[in-house]
Amino acid sequence: MKKRVLASLLAIALASPGLAMAESVYVKLGVNHSRVDTDTLGNGTSTGGTIAVGMPIDETFDAEVGYLHLGSDDPVFVEGSARTESHVKSHGFYLAGIAKLQVTESFGVFGKLGAMYAKTDWSGRVVAIPSGLEIADFDGSQKRWTPMIGVGVSYRISEQLTAMLDYTHINKLIDVDGEKAKADLITASLKYGF
Repeated sequence: MKKRVLASLLAIALASPGLAMAESVYVKLGVNHSRVDTDTLGNGTSTGGTIAVGMPIDETFDAEVGYLHLGSDDPVFVEGSARTESHVKSHGFYLAGIAKLQVTESFGVFGKLGAMYAKTDWSGRVVAIPSGLEIADFDGSQKRWTPMIGVGVSYRISEQLTAMLDYTHINKLIDVDGEKAKADLITASLKYGF
């Protein structure tokens, strides 16, 4: 299902008359390392990926739409005589504006501001320490719009290919019943311009 949605999004974006005429439409593929921090479930790290389609508005700004998968985290949180073992998975679509500054002919910096429609699923159990007796189990899911902000560097390998490295902060992946989660990720990507 996800692959069909991504393929459809990419096909629509590239087939749109306005985008098809633009010489500088680009596709970006990346791998990310994320850290998800929650209030009571603990925190964890994971590897995920991203795919995006973008188009320059002018020499300074780009508009980008993409899909971001933060991977699956298995955070553990210990408080007193209880240990919370959980599984958290987040992914979703995002829209972002990119502000660029070309420092040299090859090297550039950029900032990113946008919003992500994230779906976060979590499940787990609370275990008594040291007996290992399960006290409770839980699960849930939430879909929500959440802000994202980032900064990065780029290096132009050729006229069409650019390597990028960026840091992104996503605020409030979860905001339900007093539980909040945020994510920080580092993404290495390649951008190919048409």
